Amino acid sequence: MKGNSDVRKRLAEYLAGLTTISLATTGPTGEPCAAAVYFAADADLRLYFLSDKKTIHAQNLLRDSRAAATAHDEHQDWKTLRGAQLRGEARPVGALEFPSAAACYAAKFPFVAAEMGPAALAKALASSSFWVFFPLWVRIIDNSQGFGHKDEIDF
Repeated sequence: MKGNSDVRKRLAEYLAGLTTISLATTGPTGEPCAAAVYFAADADLRLYFLSDKKTIHAQNLLRDSRAAATAHDEHQDWKTLRGAQLRGEARPVGALEFPSAAACYAAKFPFVAAEMGPAALAKALASSSFWVFFPLWVRIIDNSQGFGHKDEIDF
């Protein structure tokens, strides 16, 4: 495996080019749940996303913060397949973190505020909350470096 900083840099660059992760949570009786969420990653590889606290995945996370996620390009040739598998924890963003979470998200999705306008955006945010996913373990799959090539990071 290459140096951890090199792998982290490649992961950051890869995530910057994607818009969606599939977030996996566990229900109250152990049933799996997956939800696609738009996300933005900061320099420390924390992933921010918006979700209504009434959604199934949010209710699951409020009960058990452990989660998993996958990130991948949509239309790929198997020879150049790339993706990431992540395990970690997710929770609602606190008041002190909100400005940095909102700035990170707005930097990746500037059209959200531009198309909706401040009043509509404020209304949409009133029913949703910023969440942060902290990766604790990541596996990057990159077939362009050889079929089945994998690098892992433990945070």
